[in-house]
Amino acid sequence: MSGNTPWATLVFAAGMVAAGALAARETTRLAHATEALPEGVAARVGEHRIMDAELDRATEALARDRRDGAQPGDRAHVLDRLVDEALLVQLALDQGLAQRDPRTRADLTAAALQLLVSEAELSEPSAAELEAFYAERRGELRGAPRVQVEQRFARGDDALARVMAEPPAALDAPPLPLPSGWLSDRDLREVFGGTFTTLALAAPEGTWLPPHERDGGVHRVRVLRRQAPAAPPLEQVRDEVLALYRRQRADDAVRAYLERARTEVPITQRPLDEDRDP
Repeated sequence: MSGNTPWATLVFAAGMVAAGALAARETTRLAHATEALPEGVAARVGEHRIMDAELDRATEALARDRRDGAQPGDRAHVLDRLVDEALLVQLALDQGLAQRDPRTRADLTAAALQLLVSEAELSEPSAAELEAFYAERRGELRGAPRVQVEQRFARGDDALARVMAEPPAALDAPPLPLPSGWLSDRDLREVFGGTFTTLALAAPEGTWLPPHERDGGVHRVRVLRRQAPAAPPLEQVRDEVLALYRRQRADDAVRAYLERARTEVPITQRPLDEDRDP
């Protein structure tokens, strides 16, 4: 997973550092191995290979985490712990924990997703690819639109009838009048709150929004005009566009893998009776 080993191994190793005598004894069993290993392989446990690079990272991490730093025999001790971990992982697989234990399944799923995402993020887009992506997604980079609205407000038992009447009946002055001209997200939120503001900024021109009870009365608002700001130039939002590009690449990688796997792995499903009671 992008070259990083899950450091549960290191916690396991660190917890065993105090057992120096055990480390010396356990190291002996590895010394008895007579099989020649390929270059770069520190040990083999069944079919699993423990690479020198993995051993180096684990040994360095142990030294960093310990107050007195690196000690003689650390590398052999950590290798012994990695062998133990490989044996325990094999036991878990043999016992079917990857399939029947919910926590193990969740951890493996998260690790698999991270693997796909990491691989997708390794390749950076060319300038032309980023330009094309920006042109395709520039609408997502625009700021919030601004609107001009017509506002009605009334209090009392007949407030709803008065704001709904055409032409409107006598209206009351709203407690917080809207500023004149173009209104921003902030302007609307100060008067109407977040939910109503979201509706107003999304409504087409000419649309009356549902009556809104607030400030001891009833508001009724119609969107007269909308103004959508232009997206900023790519040079100003390059980091944001690059982050969006990477997220899209990661999503595409996961989707592509699942689609491919569904065609390659035999899958048999029992037809579900959707009408059956649970």
